[in-house]
Amino acid sequence: MNGQANTVRFPVSVLCVDDEPTNLDILTRILSKHVETLYFASNGRDGHVLYLEKRPDIVLTDLIMPVLNGLEMSCMIRATEPKAPIILLTSCNGIDFLAEAIDIGITQYLPKPILKDRLLTAIQRCYEIIDLERRLKDEQERSIAQLLSAQKLESLGVLAGGVAHNFNNILTAILGNVALATMNLPQDSPAAAFLNNIEKSAIRAADIAQLMMDYSGRGFFLGKQVDLNVLLRSMQSVFESTIPKKITTLCVHADPLYPIKGDAAQLRQVVMALILNAVEAMGDDNGTLHIATGCEECDRGYLAACCFNEGAIEGRYAFLEVSDTGCGMDSTTIAKLFDPFYSTKFTGRGMGMAALSGIVRWHGGAIHIISKPGVGTAVKILLPAIPEPVSDSTGGGHG
Repeated sequence: MNGQANTVRFPVSVLCVDDEPTNLDILTRILSKHVETLYFASNGRDGHVLYLEKRPDIVLTDLIMPVLNGLEMSCMIRATEPKAPIILLTSCNGIDFLAEAIDIGITQYLPKPILKDRLLTAIQRCYEIIDLERRLKDEQERSIAQLLSAQKLESLGVLAGGVAHNFNNILTAILGNVALATMNLPQDSPAAAFLNNIEKSAIRAADIAQLMMDYSGRGFFLGKQVDLNVLLRSMQSVFESTIPKKITTLCVHADPLYPIKGDAAQLRQVVMALILNAVEAMGDDNGTLHIATGCEECDRGYLAACCFNEGAIEGRYAFLEVSDTGCGMDSTTIAKLFDPFYSTKFTGRGMGMAALSGIVRWHGGAIHIISKPGVGTAVKILLPAIPEPVSDSTGGGHG
């Protein structure tokens, strides 16, 4: 933690909501020396009433409480003040909780037990947002959105990585016991088919856990020189089996193309996520899917308009762009497009684009999106280029 946060007094008011007197006492002892004003409530209903009355700068709430829980109270607060900084304190790490917290827009997540350094760091980060709002009223929108996005990615990345790690431990035990049971079964045993189904389901669950690891940035990545043209050619048979015949596919590959340093397997996952998202956007209608590669010089202004641009710097980028003539998206949908478990199509889906964002961040890239409802969407993945261009005709690069 920044040592300054441990000694500074932030000019903010904080509402603490928790049904455990011990936790409120801990919060009082930690925060009384570091914030101007503290308010307290023992349940979500009283917390919401107190918020409407006092309008504190920051809300710090427990999850499980009587009358109204922390997420229900947060929904009501957000209905009044959409940008209210809300810090959630809880020991819960379930997938359903994660999805609901993302949907509400919780600013930060802090696991219990309450630790002073983590808590003051969270308060400091919220204060940074509040301070920006106070000082930069004309130019604050873009800066605040980027700061909120970075904090949200960091916090939810920690949670997603933790869930995936625990999930993988359980799946390892399941798959191990299935293997042992299969070894001890007679070849003609009717139970073998059931064990095989268990194994297939566990493997599919492990794939989902890997997507969560990719989103959190804890996935395994191997950096080598990659030519995006070669990568796309190697996936041609996959495209043919994935893209419906009623959709016209157009491919335009720049030649020569600057290579990138990246993980080919993870980049194939990025390509598939983009294509599947485009195919779903076109639904049952005929449409056109356009896949393009190229290179361009990107300055700060262009990168600032991109998503996940924290690690992106000015310079030359190789890009992969997938566009469709589907239903398109409004600004609200675009803002949630890369959230874990978010999907406009089917409940329980939505990890593909979230994992894509984690992979792009790991590569030091950025994502540029243009979309209009009823017209279509173009998603461009920008990846830092290696100086030497590769001619597509030579088959250079490692796919």
